[in-house]
Amino acid sequence: MIARAAVLVNPRYPAAIECARELIRILTEHGIWVGMPEESAHAVDPGRQADAADLANCDLAIAAGGDGTSIRAARLVHQAGGDGLAIRFGRFGFLAEVLPNEAANALDAILRGDYLVRERLMAKAILRREGEVEQEFLALNDAVVTTGGVARTIDLDVFVGGAFLATMSADGIIVSTPTGASAYSVAAGGPLVGPSVAAFIVTPICPHTLSARSLVIADSEEVRIITREATSKKVYLTIDGQINVRLQTNDEVIIRRSGHSARFVDMDGESFYQKLRSHFWWGERYRTDEVREP
Repeated sequence: MIARAAVLVNPRYPAAIECARELIRILTEHGIWVGMPEESAHAVDPGRQADAADLANCDLAIAAGGDGTSIRAARLVHQAGGDGLAIRFGRFGFLAEVLPNEAANALDAILRGDYLVRERLMAKAILRREGEVEQEFLALNDAVVTTGGVARTIDLDVFVGGAFLATMSADGIIVSTPTGASAYSVAAGGPLVGPSVAAFIVTPICPHTLSARSLVIADSEEVRIITREATSKKVYLTIDGQINVRLQTNDEVIIRRSGHSARFVDMDGESFYQKLRSHFWWGERYRTDEVREP
């Protein structure tokens, strides 16, 4: 039974704001508490602003926006293991499955308990400085150590499962979940991985070598990255492309499986492989709608 709901919205989409207001109306009619993070509440209803602790304990998270909004929602309600309803207003929509005109019906189905859930592996990224834990983060897509500003390579010591793998001279390293494999990792040359695979994908970004390739490892293994010369260069840890932390020399970034999973409501039943065709046109030599006469 749903007692508490968090609603997130991308304020760049006016239609998403209106959709969120309609869904809030439905929720409140059912006596469900609704809270929103600051940016979303400012756009939709300032009176519903709630702090992170209240939102983390919600049973349902509704994201009206693109995949980025869905990722924020998944991180937000991880503590209670809340389900996520992702409504597509963005350009790509690999996570956001429900179309805006279907949102009210989808919510009604959820309130009746008539829906399926797909679970996604989440990662924990730990920043350790001078032997002490500095910060911890939850990631649905990826944790990335990379340069910023001037285009220069950095040296990173990479360990997997406690064993030294390499000192990598590259623009950075992506450690992604299967969900994140279709995001930054695939753009950097990594493999597409089914979301039910229990694995992490370690992908170098523009490595200065011909021998470095993406590495798929078990989710039971830990990845440790140690920065070298980060103080004299701009080096960052980025979580899901949304959280940025400046790193120092000899900082350690440890990525391991989180004890939490993201739970996404599945309303259309479209499989990951069907999405490869509909979103990536996987296996097609060309898209017929993009052929141009010479």
